Amino acid sequence: MLKKLLIILILFFSFGQTAYAKSYSIDEVRIRAWIQPNGNVLVNELFTYTFNGKYKSVRRSIHEENHEGVKWFNASEVINSKAELGFMEEADLRPLEVEREEMTYRSPFPVEDATKTFFYAYELKNAVKSYDTYSDVAVPFFESGSNHDVDLHNVKIDFVFPEKVDPGEYSAFFHNRNGSVEEKGPEVVRFTTPVSSMYSLTETRLLFPSTVMSEQEKTAPPIPLEKVIAEEEERMELVAHRKDQMESFNKVLVGLAVSLGTIGFIMIIGFMIGRVKGSGRPTDVLEADLLLLYMVHRRGKFTHGALMAGLYSLVERGKATVHRQKTTTRFLSDARSPNETLFFTLIPMGNQLSSIEEKLVSWIFKRKGKSGSASFAMTDLAGATKIEKDHSRHVKKYHSKVKTLKEQEKEWFADVLNEAKEAKILHDRWFHFVTKVPPLLILIVILCAYYFDMQSAFALWMYGVFGGGFLVWGWLKKERKWPFLVFSVISLFATVQLMNETAISLLLTCIMLTIFLYIMLPRHTLSGPALDVKTCIRRFRKQVKKEGIPNVGGNELDKWMIRSLMFERKWRLKKTVGKGLADIAALSAAPLTALLISDQNPHEFLTNSWKWSVPPPSPSSGYSDGGYSGGGGGDGGGGAGAD
Repeated sequence: MLKKLLIILILFFSFGQTAYAKSYSIDEVRIRAWIQPNGNVLVNELFTYTFNGKYKSVRRSIHEENHEGVKWFNASEVINSKAELGFMEEADLRPLEVEREEMTYRSPFPVEDATKTFFYAYELKNAVKSYDTYSDVAVPFFESGSNHDVDLHNVKIDFVFPEKVDPGEYSAFFHNRNGSVEEKGPEVVRFTTPVSSMYSLTETRLLFPSTVMSEQEKTAPPIPLEKVIAEEEERMELVAHRKDQMESFNKVLVGLAVSLGTIGFIMIIGFMIGRVKGSGRPTDVLEADLLLLYMVHRRGKFTHGALMAGLYSLVERGKATVHRQKTTTRFLSDARSPNETLFFTLIPMGNQLSSIEEKLVSWIFKRKGKSGSASFAMTDLAGATKIEKDHSRHVKKYHSKVKTLKEQEKEWFADVLNEAKEAKILHDRWFHFVTKVPPLLILIVILCAYYFDMQSAFALWMYGVFGGGFLVWGWLKKERKWPFLVFSVISLFATVQLMNETAISLLLTCIMLTIFLYIMLPRHTLSGPALDVKTCIRRFRKQVKKEGIPNVGGNELDKWMIRSLMFERKWRLKKTVGKGLADIAALSAAPLTALLISDQNPHEFLTNSWKWSVPPPSPSSGYSDGGYSGGGGGDGGGGAGAD
């Protein structure tokens, strides 16, 4: 539980508090554009930067739409802080070199931890479209591409007509989520916005009498002026309507966040209740079946410990015997291998085996004794030794053997798990709910947020395909966690592309809560009776940790030891093994304890030998064991930045 909480905290802080070595902000943008009688547009711009860290250059990307190219471009550093746009003189500026990369103009300018203002001047050829009845100029100063990769604050755009125009004779439209037409005068139209959000469109459009374009040739209008104005007004109404819808939708997101938080709270309370609920003594664990104890302790998780639980379950039920036996020469010649191992023999006394026990016996009890009894040694299941691994001897042969054993082990464990579910010791209803309903809701609400936020159809399609694809993949591959984690990363990335900050905050909260539920909730939940068993296990561990294993003799000692082996971590087990056992003279009736005291853990060696049986990858191809767990610029859009 604590490990899972640590993972969640790491994910949260790594996402929410990422520190960058350097950063910059554009605190103010002033633009003044003069409409020329010949259809060109002369643009002067002031960008005020605050740099944190070292930078080598500044850049300005010019949009490609609605003009026939950039006639010229100049960049300068403003050295007179009192200079005003439109009234700049040469003495106010320090010219910079300009390097052109397609539609991006870059100026070398080494700077570190400073606030600087830069002046850009350029002329757009034939940016005005003049018709017989009206003229049209649309300038997307900052588009939605990768060049517009930082928020631009306090943006003010002025358009100056060639001559005075009655404000009632022209129309002005501002395509910006936060902006407005602040002033409509006979000479100047002013557009303002507190922020031009990164990757979003900031575009101005003017429809005015063509008579002022005295030097430009007129053509027949492709669309009547009334229709153009109606389309623009409809577009503005749609933006306002979607904005209202987003505000209402945010209330839905609040409800979703509260619901997910409530589920998480209930889950935590349930965990806390499970920690105190239940009755029973620590010694009750000694009478319980080992496979039951394993399934409750591990909550149905598949590890090599299940095999030892299954074997000693046979021993404690009187269906098999176990004793120590010398290992073969292959192991005796390796210092990392044990000198002795456990040898199990099935008792042919008519004891009825369950279907689960029969599967285990048919899988590993391969030897036949003189009396016809089936038996095997733990080393019969071993793969390569460490020395064989180091010298690459017979590793491929052992890999094939171990691969088969792993498959058989998984088949057997699947039956054990199904039996535990049928006995209502475990259930996975909560896990199926958490892995299906909340992620599906996240997918749906992000798609809805994209729609209300007026994201492109391509963005909707991309998230729907990739996000939905990994979500479905996670449903099909229940044993794999990475498809869900990839879905979560895609969802986080998709969320931060939104413009509505409230929606971003709420969606990030919902996604993090979903991740919390997914990580914290075990795949299988314990039933009421299983919680009593879990309480006994917890009390047993506490007693052993405090007092050690008691001085009991014979098979009773191995009962304590096999449970300690199952319940404790490796480093704690080493402290537990010798504690309280110093005065025991004979350990012949407790073979497992004898091996552990002599540092010959048969379970640990078997696990290691399976790991050592992985052959090294060939130089020309990769290798996978099958997975087993043991314990700035270039899009042509308008923008500005620094590098």
